[in-house]
Amino acid sequence: MKRILLVGPFPKPITGLSLANEVLYKGLKQNNKVDYIDMSYYRFEEVLGDFNFYKMIFFLKLNFKIFKIYNYDSIYITIGQSFFGVIKYSLFFITAKIFGKKVVIHLHGNQLGEMYKSQSFLKKTIIKKILSIPNYGIVLSNSLKHNLSLFLKPQNIFVVENFVEDELYLNSKEINTKNYESLRIVYIGNLMTEKGVFYLLDALVSLKKKGVVFKAKFAGNIDNHILDSIMSYFKGNDNLEYLGVVRNKEKKEMLKWANTFVFPSYLVEGFPLSILEAIVTRNSVITTKHPALNDLFTEENLSFIQGKSTKDIVNSLTKQSLSFDKKRILNNFNIIKGFTEEEFVSKIEKIINL
Repeated sequence: MKRILLVGPFPKPITGLSLANEVLYKGLKQNNKVDYIDMSYYRFEEVLGDFNFYKMIFFLKLNFKIFKIYNYDSIYITIGQSFFGVIKYSLFFITAKIFGKKVVIHLHGNQLGEMYKSQSFLKKTIIKKILSIPNYGIVLSNSLKHNLSLFLKPQNIFVVENFVEDELYLNSKEINTKNYESLRIVYIGNLMTEKGVFYLLDALVSLKKKGVVFKAKFAGNIDNHILDSIMSYFKGNDNLEYLGVVRNKEKKEMLKWANTFVFPSYLVEGFPLSILEAIVTRNSVITTKHPALNDLFTEENLSFIQGKSTKDIVNSLTKQSLSFDKKRILNNFNIIKGFTEEEFVSKIEKIINL
């Protein structure tokens, strides 16, 4: 039985990364001795990779748990993508190297390479020293390998696609009763400025003025700094509903109710989990372009929009309101139907056991 220590964020707060770590922990436990160190900062924040005194104290305390490394064969770390997001794991990397442990890093994004190139010589040297320690690296798609090829040999970088929670897959009855008569829009993810949420909300205001029939539901964390601004769109607007953070049955019901998922993020994204969730629940997808999406999908699969463009969102939703291409929705499902929890865990377990 392999002894594996997972180091990274776990719920709460719920993000695609913390959810993936939770699924991996539960899956690996079936055949291995597994423990984890939760690196989640307790407060959801609008600015990613931001550094402050409270965070420094919080993560310094977590470093007292590095003694756990001694008891495990392999250390799996889901690294961050900012300088601080890498540095906060440095003691784990160094300790693992001292004790001769196998280290696997998993990157859930596409910002690491650009972040590294933008740093000073000193910071680049520090990052390079730390991220050259792991034995293997994992990314979510072929087009994301360049982020780790700066630090690891190409033959030691693997692709493991993201997954969809098993409970989100629809049965035949649920598929047959899906409603495509009028626009039912859904946004699931953290409601952040750089995720394009204000452009989407402005687009929905314009859509209502144009007389397009629609309902829209939103779910996810909101930073207190933008809470009032976002909630002002929902006050007195019967077309919009904010459901807070949803999981499990609530999330499935929301995606099952919807027929159109909008992902207007202008962040540099990896392979958004929320898009996969929307596809398996048979939704049409309107999204900004991201390199990892191009590895699987074309213009024939998804409706691509420009980032920071309310007009583009309005035009795409207006076009969507006229008709739904159910053949395209089914084709998208067939492309990713193998992206299950079991497959995700199995692929990572094989890499850990190399």
